[in-house]
Parts: sequence; C-alpha cells; structure tokens
Amino acid sequence: MAGKPVFKSFRATHALAGTAQRLSESSILTPEFEFYVLDSNGGSSMYLGGVAVDNTWIPRNRSTIRNFVSENGDHIQDEQFDLREIWIDADTSGDIAIVQYKVLE
Repeated sequence: MAGKPVFKSFRATHALAGTAQRLSESSILTPEFEFYVLDSNGGSSMYLGGVAVDNTWIPRNRSTIRNFVSENGDHIQDEQFDLREIWIDADTSGDIAIVQYKVLE
C-alpha cells in the first residue's frame, strides 16, 4: 500500500556567489517542489538549473515562488525530480531559498 503524501522542506544556503552548487547534498526524489527565494537576501536573484547554472540563467527574484511538477505529478521514480541533480547560483554569497517538496510516508 502506498504511503500518504506529506510535505517537507529545507533551507538551501548558497555558499559562494558565482559558483554553482547542488540544491541538496543528498538524493531526494519528489514529483513536485517549490523554490522560494527569501525577501531578506542580500542579492536580487537566485538561479536554478543544471551543473552549469550561473547568472545568465532565468533569475528567480527575491520573494518569488516557482513551482515545479513532474509530467504526471506521480511518485513514479522515472518521472520524479532528484533535488541533488538540481543546481543553484546566487548574486550574493549566503543567499537562501526555501525548498518545499512532496514525498510519500
């Protein structure tokens, strides 16, 4: 029997501006997640993408939320995001995003 869907979250602090870093150091599989850039950040934007992400990618401005949902929104492994395989960059070292994601428990 499948578990119940629950939401979890973590804070992703970007260590060094201009350098791509993993969104999560551990593998987290999820069919959907939200990426919220804190209003209190020193820089104007954070960037979300692949290993080559930098400030030429689409900016995620302070106080904005971006929701990502897999094609079917299901807990099928091949259709889930692995948050460890998503990378971030920021305009300012120490900028923070809150990541909320759905899992089955």
